Amino acid sequence: MNSDLVHVLNQTGQYEDLLNGSITCECCGREITLDNISTLIPYEVEGSIKIRFYCNQFECVNCEK
Repeated sequence: MNSDLVHVLNQTGQYEDLLNGSITCECCGREITLDNISTLIPYEVEGSIKIRFYCNQFECVNCEK
């Protein structure tokens, strides 16, 4: 796994969620894995940064973000 990605996910508190399979694609709802991550979009919630994930399916790569 890319150490930069691990670092970012640890900062946002989403690393364990990714490993546990509880992160899903914002477009289709498919489980996000290390093999199907396509796009990461940061956003702010209650003063902290989180990431929205999109999978690598064609429809999701082109999904409105």
